[in-house]
Amino acid sequence: MSIKICKVTFLLLAGLVAYSSGAIFTRLATTTVEDPQVGFSLFLSASRLVIASLVAIPAWKGFRKAKYSSQSLKYSVFAGLGLAGYLATWMLSLSYTSIAASTALVNTHPVWAIFLAWWWFRDKPRRAALVGTGFALAGSLIISLGGPAQSMVGANPWLGNGLALVGALSNGLYILLGHYAQKNGVKLQHHIVVAYAAAAVVLLPLPLWLHAGYGGYPKITYGCVLLLALIPQLLGHGCFNWALGWVKPQVLSVVILGEPMVASLLGYWTFGEVQGIEVVVGAVILLFGVAIATISQHQPRSTATATQRLEPVSSQLS
Repeated sequence: MSIKICKVTFLLLAGLVAYSSGAIFTRLATTTVEDPQVGFSLFLSASRLVIASLVAIPAWKGFRKAKYSSQSLKYSVFAGLGLAGYLATWMLSLSYTSIAASTALVNTHPVWAIFLAWWWFRDKPRRAALVGTGFALAGSLIISLGGPAQSMVGANPWLGNGLALVGALSNGLYILLGHYAQKNGVKLQHHIVVAYAAAAVVLLPLPLWLHAGYGGYPKITYGCVLLLALIPQLLGHGCFNWALGWVKPQVLSVVILGEPMVASLLGYWTFGEVQGIEVVVGAVILLFGVAIATISQHQPRSTATATQRLEPVSSQLS
């Protein structure tokens, strides 16, 4: 095995572990307060986005020089709304359902991106994508019928699973609009800074509106927020973005589908969270369906249309 292959493999695995740790740090932060409510989850998501936006500040210099039209930037701005909805609902879902169920359901976002493109832009999916969607829906149903896991913070899996699916839909919107932003000439790094900023602006006032605020939490809570920004956000996404220079997007998409498995193992090690058989079986079926749907959309129907197809991959890393 060549040094390059070893390096890419190591970075993909390191990125996957770092990326999967987001659910763990979110759950850890939730356990640091006595009664986590919606406002606290909004505090977590808003703080994570603010830190990510601050890290992305150097990209604004090139953004000003690019002089994009407002028309070309509208997709990035509205993608930021999808990103805000994704982080807010998914992070809240971890207070009510298991880590495995939440991460598996939120990873259906490629399927939602495909169907949003069909509904919104008349970009009809392939038959294989529809078959994959069928598997994903069946897996989602099985997960929803499963009981709560041990050591779970909340005991309302139906609510948590529903929030995770809303997060997946919002993330699908973020990915779809990010695709069209770049199709309209916006560079990836500039799209990211605009989307992050828009999402942060939307989320920042919400904790205050719900009387949660940004102060008065234990030091460990702020430590979890910092770790959320540094490990899954910077390290995880950084490894994946670097790997895109060496592997095909569909390979990276399938690697990222390993998040529920890694997050579940971390959840068992950290919280002793044991999954029911329904969640395990449902997650396997769901992720198998998402993999089919995702890979099928990466196979161009013809050379002439290859650049026109939607590519719902996680190169638009949030």
